[in-house]
Amino acid sequence: MRFKLLFMLLPFVSVVCFSQTRFVDTISISGYCFFYTSKFHDTYAGPTTSHARLYYFVPASTLHQRPLQEHLMHSFSEELDTVKFLCWGGNLEQRLFKTIDKTVKSWIEQVKGVDLFYPGQQASPFGIEDYRVFISFANIQWLHLRMPAEEAWRYHNLPPTLDGEKAKGREYDVYLPLKVLELEQGIKLKDGNPVHAKKRKKE
Repeated sequence: MRFKLLFMLLPFVSVVCFSQTRFVDTISISGYCFFYTSKFHDTYAGPTTSHARLYYFVPASTLHQRPLQEHLMHSFSEELDTVKFLCWGGNLEQRLFKTIDKTVKSWIEQVKGVDLFYPGQQASPFGIEDYRVFISFANIQWLHLRMPAEEAWRYHNLPPTLDGEKAKGREYDVYLPLKVLELEQGIKLKDGNPVHAKKRKKE
């Protein structure tokens, strides 16, 4: 009887285990962090501006598939994916993690807001009329978490880039910033590609 009861409960146990946010690893990934603005507000005023709280991030390794400018234009119209890099200027809100595993809690507490832009930084045109984009290059140490699609889509989808349809029956990979290892601010575009200075700032 006990074995029969255990067998009946197995599907529910697997659902509970599957529904938790879990630690995967920490990893350093470099790429381009950016956010949009109008052409009338093309000078960055600092992290207190509301539109600069949440940034997009494109790993540099993806640029062999298409130039940065194409990423910028697709993200502007909500490019959908099942991987999310969260990058923002404020502190992490613990309430966002509804089903956190105990092993993840100590890692979550290490996540801090990062501001990858400097006051006075100028935005660049990127091919969409009346809009500009602020771009910085950063090598960041990320906390890699795996979580249910519903939780990621509901609580971690700002700016909106996650695809609910793609993630049916699977999980999302969410990356949170632990430490900025290298930073170059004020990246410009030339022929759709980023233009770097000779020296980069190490944190």
